[in-house]
Amino acid sequence: HSFVMDILKREHIYLASIACVTSIDLKKEEEAIVSLAKELQVPFFTYSSQELLTVTGDFTSSDFVKNITGVDNVCERSSLAYSHAKELYLRKTPQDGCTIAISLIPMEFHF
Repeated sequence: HSFVMDILKREHIYLASIACVTSIDLKKEEEAIVSLAKELQVPFFTYSSQELLTVTGDFTSSDFVKNITGVDNVCERSSLAYSHAKELYLRKTPQDGCTIAISLIPMEFHF
């Protein structure tokens, strides 16, 4: 979790602004991710590889990830799948076998 906390601190993202943690359904019971979501007190949403393949954008592809999951990138695609943003705030950032990508949920204010 320190990797994620370091990234959030570096990017000046407050913990209270985190909406959820996302990944592929193959990782729905992965202890580290489930634990992270609990620590952040947010839901953990997962998507099938088919759902992730429908997300459009410019992604950091990995043949290794594609061979295991059936989709070329999980962190970036799942982040955008949840947020419905047009682009990533933070592209895939790896460390010690973990990856993080961040997108912002688009908001509009009308007065």
